[in-house]
Amino acid sequence: MTAFKLSSLGVAALSVAIGLGTARAAQQPVAADAIDRVMQDALVRGRLASLTAQVRRGGQIIFSKSIGYADLEQSVKATPDGLYAIGSITKSMTAYCIFTLVSEGKLKLSDRLSDILPDYPGPGGQATILQLLTHTSGIPDYAGDSAPDLIGDPTRLFSEKDVVALFAHRPLVFSPGDHWQYSNSGFFLLGLVIEKVTGRPYDDVVHDVLFRPFALTQVIMDYRQPLMKNRVRGYTHGADGNFQNKPDYDATIALAAGGYRASVGDLTRYMELLFSDKVPPAIHDMMLAQVSLNDGTAISYRPAALVASDFHGHRTYSHGGGIWGFHAFISYM
Repeated sequence: MTAFKLSSLGVAALSVAIGLGTARAAQQPVAADAIDRVMQDALVRGRLASLTAQVRRGGQIIFSKSIGYADLEQSVKATPDGLYAIGSITKSMTAYCIFTLVSEGKLKLSDRLSDILPDYPGPGGQATILQLLTHTSGIPDYAGDSAPDLIGDPTRLFSEKDVVALFAHRPLVFSPGDHWQYSNSGFFLLGLVIEKVTGRPYDDVVHDVLFRPFALTQVIMDYRQPLMKNRVRGYTHGADGNFQNKPDYDATIALAAGGYRASVGDLTRYMELLFSDKVPPAIHDMMLAQVSLNDGTAISYRPAALVASDFHGHRTYSHGGGIWGFHAFISYM
């Protein structure tokens, strides 16, 4: 089962896809009324502009609904076709491209960052590709407190080099492999690794490696200048508690760490196919491998940029995401 949620203080979306299991599980009805009640409650209590939910099981959409407004100023109602910013859900797409390059012999998970990007100026060059994938590199997170310039002015047009400069010269939080700490910086660097190895822009590679084979047509890099059909507007709350438009950031500040928009339909399809025989066994093995720290402590974060856990007896792989005006969550059961 895959669950996906996108939200913000103003906008939210949720999608769910359920993996194939026993015949009995496949026949169980979806609790549509219960889901609807949760959605309505979230819209009121969460002060959200919109919420979209979808459930997919066995290749079929068995629940799909939107409530609220995709654009408050124009009174445009939300629909499942809406393109929401998905934030860190992007990371699993980045990871899939890395696994593909590894399976093609163009990269190794044991390669160090400095092996691929010899000009990287920071102290994290000894971190491996696997450590970047699992947030164990020790490289500080540029999207957290370490980046006041980014947080203070999201409207600024950043280049890839500008983003790297936000964290590259900062000291490591810990030695690679010693601990786990979430780092958008690691995944931003993985996007640069993909570009270096392929000689092509990150977005072009993701389209060829993932979107076209999976027939995903509604996952789009969130550049602010191009026109985008069904673009959902994001909101925050002002000091008075009322909605206001989110900062007008550009996708380059997030790129491989969180730059995409998507429809809930494409995301449920993506997650279902990610756990299907559409993906080669060798990539599946890399995706879900158990990773341990240097002292042998196992972590729940998998190389596929999914967190492994158990939910009412079901193994679940999930991930959240957030970016100005939006939040996201997706889970496969």
